[in-house]
Amino acid sequence: PWAALLGGGLVAAAGALFGAFRVAGPPLWWSGAPEWARVGLAAARVGAATLCAAGALLLVAALLVGAEQLHWRLGPDGQDFDGVGTGLGVTLLSVGYLPNALLASVSWIAGPGVSIGAVTASPLFTTPGPLPPLPLMAVMPAARPPAWTVIVFALPVVAGVLLGRYCRRAGPDPLARLCAITLAVGTVAVGAGVLASVCSGRLAGGPFDPVEIPATSLAAAVLGWLVVPALAVALLPHRLARLR
Repeated sequence: PWAALLGGGLVAAAGALFGAFRVAGPPLWWSGAPEWARVGLAAARVGAATLCAAGALLLVAALLVGAEQLHWRLGPDGQDFDGVGTGLGVTLLSVGYLPNALLASVSWIAGPGVSIGAVTASPLFTTPGPLPPLPLMAVMPAARPPAWTVIVFALPVVAGVLLGRYCRRAGPDPLARLCAITLAVGTVAVGAGVLASVCSGRLAGGPFDPVEIPATSLAAAVLGWLVVPALAVALLPHRLARLR
């Protein structure tokens, strides 16, 4: 109970803090921060939003592809329990787990993937196995993905391109742009790792335990996917201009 109370309080406090900043604006001392720092944090928001949008698109696509499996899991034949109330409960539970599913989708796009007990899923490999009897589990791939699935790696590259393009607002100085990219990419990577560690954990010690989004691997993958295209977009045009 105490862990649930603390966790719920921290989530609510984080939401309230972001809401207060959005209404009241940043603190006064933030106006004196270097331009590259302000641009870097804004670019981190662009990169994170792009990754979340890509993960949401993938999640919706997986729900559409697994519509038949989803319908089967919602029906009485696909569950070990009966009753409208229980079906409504597991549906609401699936809706409550959508943020976790979104982060798992981002991890799948980045490469590390997600694991539930003995089941693992990523663009490069899949290990089938038993899954919890929840409708949301219809998005988990049951077979090895085809070879063309690796094209999803282009999505984090697009996020890196947009992030680097925004970092060009730090000014014409390459050092300022480099500092902005470092701050932006580091913020997104650390944030992804922290969220992955929060979303991972034990699941009652049963056959579906543990649920894991590898935090370290996800942070490293996000760092690698973002930093290269961001550097290319933010610094290469300046280099070409100097050559001309």
